[in-house]
Amino acid sequence: MDGSYMGGDTPSAFYGNPNLLNTLDKDKYKSYKDVTLEDLGFTRKSVEFELKGMVDDLTNPNTGEEYTDDDYKTLILRAVGEVEKEFDIAIRPRAVADRKDYYQNDNNNFMYMKTSVRPILHVDDLQTFFNNQTIMHYDDTWIKVSNRVGQIQVQPSIFMQAQRSVLNPQFMLPGNGSQWMPGNFMEDSAPQMIGVSYVAGMLPRKEGDEGINNDYYVPEDLIAYVAKYAAIDVLERWGRVILSPGIASYGVSIDGIASNINTTASAENSATAGEIRNLQEDMKHIKQGLLAYYGGTNIGIIA
Repeated sequence: MDGSYMGGDTPSAFYGNPNLLNTLDKDKYKSYKDVTLEDLGFTRKSVEFELKGMVDDLTNPNTGEEYTDDDYKTLILRAVGEVEKEFDIAIRPRAVADRKDYYQNDNNNFMYMKTSVRPILHVDDLQTFFNNQTIMHYDDTWIKVSNRVGQIQVQPSIFMQAQRSVLNPQFMLPGNGSQWMPGNFMEDSAPQMIGVSYVAGMLPRKEGDEGINNDYYVPEDLIAYVAKYAAIDVLERWGRVILSPGIASYGVSIDGIASNINTTASAENSATAGEIRNLQEDMKHIKQGLLAYYGGTNIGIIA
């Protein structure tokens, strides 16, 4: 594996805190901030694919014209926002700073923590605080990241002296609960004692990597899930144009020529309700797979 993929100075496939940002095409992107949703596969075409056979008939209810690129962009942005909250994930790469609470059991498990969003592209800094005073900065080589599920643990080198510790303990031994906190700290929990800054999100798929789902790529089923969300928005609006909910029939008679439309249209059974239900059924199956892939939902409990 290419050493540039890794963090630190050791080109190893097993480096604990890989810098996945190094996989970006440097000729195309100056920074992860330049990555767009369209680069990641969230495009108008992805939504239209879910509406195949209907696209030519779809019109914007406000203008009576075909949906524009801006219309689709707005619907995709809304769908991405919904999906990010639903799965506790970041799609477009962004810098994140978490302040995590201290729990003794997690602390004794190599300082186990889950970040607020995932996947993690790189952990930039990890610190512990006591009443806003920095106790320790942790060496990059100690940080062990499960990138896709957003989990971090710390495993210091055996007998390695802390370089920048305010406490400057003599030895740092894995599994020793006292290694992270002041020696007289006896609390089971404390608020915001751990600070972690990292870049979270996903990166564009490289040419030739079609069908390969690296942790930092957008899974194809996630693209489909977002597209189905946006397609439902389109169908809901179009359904209201075809026949307003709550109206049971229309009748027109001109010069002896009559036309009648009877319908069961309602808020629950609009003109496009069948198509919407089909999309929602597809999404249920995809959702279970994505939850499993990203390690379930982050659940916060307030005691």
